[in-house]
Amino acid sequence: MSVHPSRRRRRCGDAAHSLASRSRRGLAVTELAVCLPLLTLIVFGSIQACNLIYLRHGLVTAAYEGTLELAKPNATNSSIEARAQQVLDARGITSTTLRVLPNGTEASNSARGTPLIIDIRADVAPNMALSGWFPLPNQVQVRLVGTR
Repeated sequence: MSVHPSRRRRRCGDAAHSLASRSRRGLAVTELAVCLPLLTLIVFGSIQACNLIYLRHGLVTAAYEGTLELAKPNATNSSIEARAQQVLDARGITSTTLRVLPNGTEASNSARGTPLIIDIRADVAPNMALSGWFPLPNQVQVRLVGTR
């Protein structure tokens, strides 16, 4: 007469199998404890790097739009700054400084072919969704040269 496998008594080999199974589970927990902090640093560091890249790209886009405004025949410093600020507002970038350089130069009074610089700076901390994982610069600056 055969006994159903679930009703069979345990043998010495079954106990060894159970011990090996428990030690494998312990090894998996140890591996997780070692790897989880590394994975966390990689994930949150990547998010922080992407936020910084997005910020810089937003500043470049705003400066580019400013140079397009500069090329218009009726452009003024205030219209250039307004166009760049419009792009920054659309991207949600705050704590910025916009300047048309050289200082004191009015775009509407400059001759055709005169190079003007559009300088945009943004503070990093207010524009980051996550910060504190890695050291960051205090500001990001973009300068584009456009001709009148």
